[in-house]
Amino acid sequence: MGKKENLLISIDNIEVTKELESDYNLIITNRDNLIKSLEDHKNPSLIILSKESIKTLSNSHKKDLIEQNSVLAVVDNDKDVAIAIVLGAVEVIKSPINIVELQHRIRSLLQLRQIRKEFKRTNKKLESITKIGDRQQETLRTLNKELDSYKNSLEDRVEETTKEIKLLYKEIEDTQKELIFTMGAIGESRSQETGNHVKRVAEYTDLLAEGYGLNRSEIDILKQASPMHDIGKIGIPDSILNKPSRLTEEEFIVMKEHSQLGFDMLKHSNRILLKSAAIVAHQHHEKWDGTGYPQKLEGEDIHIYGRITALADVFDALGSDRVYKKAWSDEKIIQHFVEQKGLHFDPKLVDIFLKNLKNVFEIRDRFSSN
Repeated sequence: MGKKENLLISIDNIEVTKELESDYNLIITNRDNLIKSLEDHKNPSLIILSKESIKTLSNSHKKDLIEQNSVLAVVDNDKDVAIAIVLGAVEVIKSPINIVELQHRIRSLLQLRQIRKEFKRTNKKLESITKIGDRQQETLRTLNKELDSYKNSLEDRVEETTKEIKLLYKEIEDTQKELIFTMGAIGESRSQETGNHVKRVAEYTDLLAEGYGLNRSEIDILKQASPMHDIGKIGIPDSILNKPSRLTEEEFIVMKEHSQLGFDMLKHSNRILLKSAAIVAHQHHEKWDGTGYPQKLEGEDIHIYGRITALADVFDALGSDRVYKKAWSDEKIIQHFVEQKGLHFDPKLVDIFLKNLKNVFEIRDRFSSN
């Protein structure tokens, strides 16, 4: 029987620990003793933390341990998913925990860890070979022959391992994309809007970004990040979000805070997707003429992601029923964009939008909330 992997666990779930203890060496701790446990047990194979525990570690002088170890977070709801990702978790699972799913994710993360260790050992071996001096050239030639033989036998294994790594990274990437879309939908559902709003906004941004001339990589990033534009609404009271009449001046000031709230939630991440989502959340209410919020940016000082999302979001909002208004007619919406060209919206983007109305309406029909 092989050596068991060490799992450090700080979650309040006795049933889960009982299910795992036969397959792994468990180091069970609590939030108060978490940092000491990590200091006493260096480099566990995997760390499984509750949302409270990952917050404790993130706020401590040992927060670099999150980056040095693989962390799987256990959270209670979709809102906590976003928090766990921003704090550095590489995998997130929601309660109630499905033990089969948990076992699968643990095995995947441990397999990825083992592959990384194997490549690191191979790289160290190659580095040591290159440092051999002139007096060891004969030994180097012998080692090179052995290495050639080793490389030949390793080729199939490397190819297979590479495929496994690609599959694992794709699974992680797909999970992140799904989580980001889900978080965007949460922000919209708080204001009684359907998930199709964020789907339509994503498709509109794809169309506008391509027409603007962004490359495919930038287009894909914006399409994936744009559903997060209103994530900050989770911090706005329901009484304001769902008020069926015009907001007072004081209420509108509170409502405008959602742009800064969304940015503050996402700005600490080093992941390009979340950094882009932070820009979109922060700038999608800025206006071309500098009268928008929260920074009153003007013209091209507004990031292109913010300018594109602003147009896409306003178009979809005007054409949809909301608690405080009925949907506008297409003619009225088009006239609005003509009038706001160079005021609210980037003139070039308005031209692209008007030129592609047929495709815009096709997207709206395809993702209709009805």
